[in-house]
Amino acid sequence: MLLKIVTLLFFSIGLTFSQNKDPEKILERVKDEFKVIEDYKADISVKVDIPFIKMPEREAKLYFKQPDNIHIESEGFAMLPKEGINFSPISLFESEHTSFYEKEEIIEGIESAVIKVIPLNDKSDLVLSTLWIDLERYLILKIESSRKPTGTFAIEFDYTKINEKYYLPERIEFTFSVEPLMFRSRNRSQLNPDENKQPEDSSKVKTGKVFINYSNYDVNTGIPDSLFSGKD
Repeated sequence: MLLKIVTLLFFSIGLTFSQNKDPEKILERVKDEFKVIEDYKADISVKVDIPFIKMPEREAKLYFKQPDNIHIESEGFAMLPKEGINFSPISLFESEHTSFYEKEEIIEGIESAVIKVIPLNDKSDLVLSTLWIDLERYLILKIESSRKPTGTFAIEFDYTKINEKYYLPERIEFTFSVEPLMFRSRNRSQLNPDENKQPEDSSKVKTGKVFINYSNYDVNTGIPDSLFSGKD
């Protein structure tokens, strides 16, 4: 009888452990936490740190509506990474994929699950994504992805709590590889005031960063669909 109880106890512990390590259940929790945010608008500031590019910090107004609608209003040119500005977990995991629970890791004192996601669609430009997910709040803390043909990029998130119930980004840091040839175009003078100046080591791939800070959130105010019907 004692042996049977011990066996059942270990089976129960093992089952609970297995459920906590199920990557798809964790990803579903992330999506569920984000679904309560139907829409939002926020002020954003964009700072670009890219070799051989000079660009002043820009201000913009960002509008979002589920599942992945984005509208941006900005005076002048603003370089905004699509993967960073539209971080909706719902659309991120919507396509067919497989996932693996790799390990647990502490990020700035936060216990996170490290999960790898591989798309199963041959037409997808995404090759592999690694996600660090807060196991208490079920928020994405960091993403590292490989895309073809643009290479790898990483996104790190800092969150703020809005109205005591919604977690949304306070700051996003987007890191990516930069090939100088990407910016040799007719618009280069817009990016670099000295059009005739050649960048140092122009043949080498460098690392660029875009920093986005969010403020003045308004959440679930009922943004009309018509705002997203035009082209940004």
